[in-house]
Amino acid sequence: MPQPELPEAVAIRVSALSCNATEPQRALMEQLAERRREPNGGETAVEDLVELGEERQAAVNFFKELEAAGAGKFLPGRRGHSTRIKWESSGAIEVAKTFINSTMTPDEAERVMRQAKENTAVAEGGASATPHEYLRTHSLHLRPDLIVSIELPIDLTKEEGKRLAKFVRSIPF
Repeated sequence: MPQPELPEAVAIRVSALSCNATEPQRALMEQLAERRREPNGGETAVEDLVELGEERQAAVNFFKELEAAGAGKFLPGRRGHSTRIKWESSGAIEVAKTFINSTMTPDEAERVMRQAKENTAVAEGGASATPHEYLRTHSLHLRPDLIVSIELPIDLTKEEGKRLAKFVRSIPF
């Protein structure tokens, strides 16, 4: 069964990470990209990166950056489980291929990472808006002489779509 495509906003942030990647990080992503099947349990352990020559703290930081990019969920080691990343539904292979095939320049990567940090500040209560590059405008000809538009995140989730539909249905007429 093929994995879902990587959301565009995640792909952009993963591509940005590749610009400053270390050799062990690149080696891990190359190994993942060459796989035919997803890793067991959809997870990759920090030890896999450490075995390739990355220092443990740098490996942990890389997995946290992947989480911040939306590629998966960072899980610290507890009760016999290793520190790891649990890949999102698009999977490790798709993330790794995006990482490896990135053509983003360091300047573009710096801009994307700066925008991602601003987005994090917004999510944590900051006042700035979502950057335009992560939004897509959708338009509807409501009447012959009226077009309504709405900007939505490129990576709008099904749950967010349901909330938005519920909001529109709640508007009094």
